Amino acid sequence: MLQNGWGFARDYSQARNWFVKAADAGDSEGMYDIGWMCQNGLGVPTDYALAMIWCRKSADAGHASAMNSVGYLHENGLGVPRGDAQAMIWYLKGADAGNADAMTSLGVVYRDGSIVARDYAQAMNWFGKAAEAGSADGMSNLGVLYMQGWGVATDYARAMNWFRKAADAGNAGAMNNIGFMYLNGLGVSQDKSQALIWLRKAAAAGNGNAKETLGRLGAK
Repeated sequence: MLQNGWGFARDYSQARNWFVKAADAGDSEGMYDIGWMCQNGLGVPTDYALAMIWCRKSADAGHASAMNSVGYLHENGLGVPRGDAQAMIWYLKGADAGNADAMTSLGVVYRDGSIVARDYAQAMNWFGKAAEAGSADGMSNLGVLYMQGWGVATDYARAMNWFRKAADAGNAGAMNNIGFMYLNGLGVSQDKSQALIWLRKAAAAGNGNAKETLGRLGAK
C-alpha cells in the first residue's frame, strides 16, 4: 500500500522497510518486492545485481513471479552474465508454477527467436496458455500472430477479438493495434474516427506507437 500510494502517501522507503521485515520473516513475496524495487529503481538506485539476489531468494522459496524475473535478468544479462539457458530454465519454472507473465515470456522468445530457434507454434502455445491464465499481454500477442499471419493463416477477425479482450483488460498495445486495424481497414470497414478513438486511448495509456501515429495524422 505504501509502495503504490493506496490509502497513504506513497513512501518507497517505508515500503521497503516493511518488505525487509517480511523477507526476514521468510516471506517470499517480501523478498520479491525488494527485488522488484531494486530492478526498477523504485525509491532506491537501480541495482540489477541486488535485484537478482532478492528475486533468486524469492524464486528458490517458490515465488512464481520471481522465477519470471530471474529469467528476465538472465536473458538480458542484468546483474549477471547473460545466460540464455538459465533464462529458459527459469521461464519454464515460472510457467509450470502458473505464472502468466512467464508464459508470455516464453511466447516472446519463441516468436522472436531471441534465445531459442524461432518457433511460432510454440509461441502460439505459450501465448494461449498466458491468455487462458488472464494475461492481457498474452491476449494481445495472440492477436499479433493472427494479424501478421505468423505461424497461422492471417485471420483479422480473431486478431480483433484478442485485441479487444486485451484492451478491455487495459493493454495499451492492443488498443493501438485496434486503432491500426480501423485505420487500415483490416478485417473491419476503414473508419478513421474509430481509429482515432482507439489510438487516443492507447496514447493516454502510454503507448509510443499510438502517439507517433497520432502525430503523423496531425491529431491530438
